[in-house]
Amino acid sequence: MRILAISILAGLASVAAAAASAQAVASPATVVIRGEAGQLATLTATDLDALPQAMATIAHDGKTMTFTGARLDAVLAKVDAPLGKAMHGPALADVVLVKASDGYRVALALSDLDPGVRADPVILVDRQDGQPLGKDGPFRLAAGGDLKPARSARSVVEIDVLRLP
Repeated sequence: MRILAISILAGLASVAAAAASAQAVASPATVVIRGEAGQLATLTATDLDALPQAMATIAHDGKTMTFTGARLDAVLAKVDAPLGKAMHGPALADVVLVKASDGYRVALALSDLDPGVRADPVILVDRQDGQPLGKDGPFRLAAGGDLKPARSARSVVEIDVLRLP
C-alpha cells in the first residue's frame, strides 16, 4: 500500500512538473519595469517592438555586434520616469537598476538615458544582427558608445527606477 501511495505521488509530481514546463514554454517572455513611486509595467517583446527603436553597435573580443531594440527612455516612460523637461533637480540623482536572471546587476544614471543628455542610446535589446537573442535573451541591455560592454547585461528580467536620498 505504501509503495502504491509513493508511486501515485511521484506520478502526480511528474504531471505537475510537465504542466509547469508547458506553461513556461507557452507564455511569452516578459520584463518587469518598476517606477520610483511604485508604478509597475510588465512588457513583452511585442510591447517593446511598439516603442521607439534604436540600434547600438558594440565591439567585444574582436567581434562587432549590432543590437536592435526599444530605447530605454521610452521603456521607462511606461512607469512615468522623469525624463525630458522633468529631468532636473532631484531627478538628476535618480538611478536605473537593471537586473539579469543570473543575478548580474547594472546601475545607470537616469539622466544618461535622456536623449537631451546622451547622444548614443541605451536600449533594451531583443535582436542581435537581425536575429532573436537566443541564449543571451530574451532581453539584453546595450549601452551604445560604451568603450567596454560591461553594462550590456544579458537575460534582463527587471528594471527599477530608484530615487537616491
